[in-house]
Amino acid sequence: MKRNRSVLGLAALGLLVLLLTAGTLSAQTKIRVKDPNAVIRIEPADKGEIVQDKLAVGAVYTVESKTGDWYEIKYRSAIGVLLSGFIHKSQVEEMGAEAPVQRTQTEPVQKTSYQEESSDSELRPGLELSLFGGLGMPQVNGTANYNDQWNGILYSVTENAAISTKSKTSAFFGAGLNYFFSANFGVGLNVGYLKSGLTTASAFSFAYSSVTKSADWTGTDNSFSSIPISLDLIARFGNAKMQAYVQGGPTIFMNDAKIDSAIGWGYSYLVSINSLLYEFYDAVQIPMTAYDLKGGSGKTSWTGIGGNIGAGATFMLGPSFGLNLEARYFICSEREFSWTLTPGTYTGLFVTSYPATVTVDSSVIDPIFNGNKLSTIKINPSFFQITAGLKIKL
Repeated sequence: MKRNRSVLGLAALGLLVLLLTAGTLSAQTKIRVKDPNAVIRIEPADKGEIVQDKLAVGAVYTVESKTGDWYEIKYRSAIGVLLSGFIHKSQVEEMGAEAPVQRTQTEPVQKTSYQEESSDSELRPGLELSLFGGLGMPQVNGTANYNDQWNGILYSVTENAAISTKSKTSAFFGAGLNYFFSANFGVGLNVGYLKSGLTTASAFSFAYSSVTKSADWTGTDNSFSSIPISLDLIARFGNAKMQAYVQGGPTIFMNDAKIDSAIGWGYSYLVSINSLLYEFYDAVQIPMTAYDLKGGSGKTSWTGIGGNIGAGATFMLGPSFGLNLEARYFICSEREFSWTLTPGTYTGLFVTSYPATVTVDSSVIDPIFNGNKLSTIKINPSFFQITAGLKIKL
């Protein structure tokens, strides 16, 4: 009998301990909202995505855990789902374990996407990285001319050559880093790369008496490249789903233009046929390459200073990245190029029955330049850019 009483006493004691323990575990810390701007974030960080705002001052939550200065709590979403989130200690006050739980129903907010949930936080100061690619449309179109007139024994000869170069639409790509010091204004550093092919043509005309002969040449090693580095001011506006912007600023250009072409150079010579002298008129093709007049012979690259202006739009696809579309015009001053003629021994172009060769050396080349018979060519390194890419918030 005493043994049964002892067993019952031990059971009662165990039940009492269990009830006390359960009561102790249920007494968790409570926090009360004190900041009217308090928000709940998805992770314990200042940059964590906001998942609940418009919290009522005085609302009480039960603390599940604590990470640094952040309290983990349970909250109800707009559709009534129980979720976990974090709130910073500066926006609440602890109430202790014995405080009564006050249930406060916040007014549901109609939300359709993450952008609308965090619309107040999207246009904030911070860094953005952009990667882009698309089309570059250079404006390198330049022209030069060669003109000469001389007298043979029988006839006066006129020579003309029109040299033209035209750029092609090509790929353009680059990267940029933007820093917004306010919601709507910032600065950006952008670097791009463009390399375009050039079509260069030379049309040569050779006329004497009632005879006119012609020849055409196309350049084989022609290209234009540019690396623009720009420091821009940016103004943006819009909402969280779409942000439009305009930008512009000074730009440094690292340019290079490789152009080859040719001109015709005429001459006359005598041939004895059956003891009779005949005068023939012919011309040779002289290859030539262009070089930067300011940089000196052989130089094809130069650094220019100009600017750019453009506009674009960003469509957010996630909390930290979006699709970016942009159009921009880069403006750089023209550059003047002269020519280097290639010495050598060349055979006439038009006389096939009694052809003659001519040695092109300084005695031929110098009078062409000293007499200003061959004009320089001006290169315009300005170009349009149309690109698409990703913009990433850092």
